[in-house]
Amino acid sequence: MTIQHITKRGKHDEEDRLSEFSDCIIIHILSFLSTKDAVRTCILSKRWEHIWKYISNLRLHCSNFSSLKSFDKFVSRILSLRHSKIVLQTVYFERSGSIEFGLLKKVANYVLSHSAKLDRLEIDVKGDICHILPCISSSQTLTSLRLSVSPKGRYNYWRTLFPNSLDLPVLTCLHLGNFVFCATDGGRIDPFSAFNRLSDLIIDNCSVKGANILCMLSQTLVSLTIRNHSFHNYQIELSAPSLRTFAFTGTPYQTLLGTNLSSVKKVIIDAEMLANYSVPPLVLLSWLSSLANIESLTVSAGTLQVLSLAPDILKDAPARLSLRSLRSVKVMLKPLSYGLSMTLNTLRLEKPITAGFEPYPPIPNGILDLLCRNSQSADVAIIECSRLDDSFGCLPLLSSSLFPQFLQPSSWEHVIVDLNLRIQHLSQALQQVLDLETEDIPLTRDVMMATKKHIKMLSKTHAALGRQMYELLGLPL
Repeated sequence: MTIQHITKRGKHDEEDRLSEFSDCIIIHILSFLSTKDAVRTCILSKRWEHIWKYISNLRLHCSNFSSLKSFDKFVSRILSLRHSKIVLQTVYFERSGSIEFGLLKKVANYVLSHSAKLDRLEIDVKGDICHILPCISSSQTLTSLRLSVSPKGRYNYWRTLFPNSLDLPVLTCLHLGNFVFCATDGGRIDPFSAFNRLSDLIIDNCSVKGANILCMLSQTLVSLTIRNHSFHNYQIELSAPSLRTFAFTGTPYQTLLGTNLSSVKKVIIDAEMLANYSVPPLVLLSWLSSLANIESLTVSAGTLQVLSLAPDILKDAPARLSLRSLRSVKVMLKPLSYGLSMTLNTLRLEKPITAGFEPYPPIPNGILDLLCRNSQSADVAIIECSRLDDSFGCLPLLSSSLFPQFLQPSSWEHVIVDLNLRIQHLSQALQQVLDLETEDIPLTRDVMMATKKHIKMLSKTHAALGRQMYELLGLPL
């Protein structure tokens, strides 16, 4: 055998080493890929041509495709070509934009007919869910469920009704997005009472209708995350003796009625305010009073700013707040959300201009000391980071070009010039938002709502600045 032959054989062995595995191992490896990448392996050799058809996972994400049309076509082909006897264990299906009724029905029917061993289901679509719910309504195997379903249409503000008839006896993880919980009687609603093994619950952009109290009564719940960007006022009755972690992001206008919460040791709060709602939320202090046994507290700089808006908080709060078990406090120095920044500016404009526009400190004076005052050994860490979870991040031009000019300090001598420049910047930003809203592109629901909030608050602040300048010049309004 010549050296040349040895080299060729060695190169061939390296290229075909993966094919030495059994089909079961290869199928297991491919199950970690997106379905699109798994299907691509069919070109490797004749043996690989059909292996992807036996994978028990479906990972279908429209972001992996150049257009929604090509994604829809791919989904239809995959469902028809998979081996008909292979049941599903995991399904991830995500599609932006309004999905056609026929395609969603096809996906739902396929999942339903292959769900004998379905363990994890994640669906994120914009359309009618009447064909999705039968896939999960009485699953005996489903342990993890994520449903984020928005109504079809660009200008729909309502949520999808969450059914009270789900029977999921082994469900442990539940993530709901854009649902409404509707009460049947008595002004109370308890949508999670049937899930006897639930340990992790995430409620994302959900609301309550026909009820004053949203109940979360669970003996098994360990982690609760609420994300809310509305100012709907209702009460959250929380009784969870096993709860260890509570996290909240958004606008805290809901009252927390907590019992059996002594087990909560870790709290994470990233509070903000809506741009078109200037009434500050005053419930954060009562939340912390209900969670008095926490050992770890993580808050954003915005959360401390929201706390500071409560009247006489430094005077009245010490009698109500006692976090004696606190061991760790982390303050995340993120840029303030657009709504909170505009609220702080509006409050500043309501006062006479005597010292210019002095910027607010990132951490309000006295608030951090208030949280730690009764703890003997709390370690405080200040962490600078970018804002990753910002519902207004879809409009980066406003945060990058407006605020550096709008929030700069100014002196009394140049205040009229500064006000005029700020009005100009604000007018330009307002036009940017209006241009974005009128562009002929499919905006998501969150982008659309954020845009409208920008317009309202920008207009309000623009008018306030104009009044201030007229008063300084002594001109009639």
